[in-house]
Amino acid sequence: MAQYKRISGAIHNWAHSFMSIENYIDGEYFVGVLSDSAQRNSVKKVVINILDGSVSPKNILTEKVSSFISGAAWDFAKHIGKENVEPKMIQWARLEVIYNFDAGEGNTAGYSFSDPSSSPKAMHYDVKVLAMDDRGIEHIAELNEWWRN
Repeated sequence: MAQYKRISGAIHNWAHSFMSIENYIDGEYFVGVLSDSAQRNSVKKVVINILDGSVSPKNILTEKVSSFISGAAWDFAKHIGKENVEPKMIQWARLEVIYNFDAGEGNTAGYSFSDPSSSPKAMHYDVKVLAMDDRGIEHIAELNEWWRN
């Protein structure tokens, strides 16, 4: 049975997976592709509409970023469904990433990659995932950078 009290946990868990080093395609990691595009375009805040795949600002939407975001809505619905949240309960959902490029890179001691040259940079950022349920209640979850998890 679907439970509204599970929404915050479900959106957190989805975002944790989406922003982790488990989210890769063809040897590239979403966290790296997104931060590279944001840094290259001097963008400090990226907002991804999870349900329709739109991204703001549009200038960071490269082909690589698009390839990761194209399946986000389907993955989100599948993931929250497994956590007793019906996708129809969610009116909108977005992921916000705010970068601090001036902070340099974080410490990735303890992580090993089969191909270290393809590992994402350990950039500093804040992540929030927000969702509005069909009762008009907003749910917010925050998470750490992939290398702090």
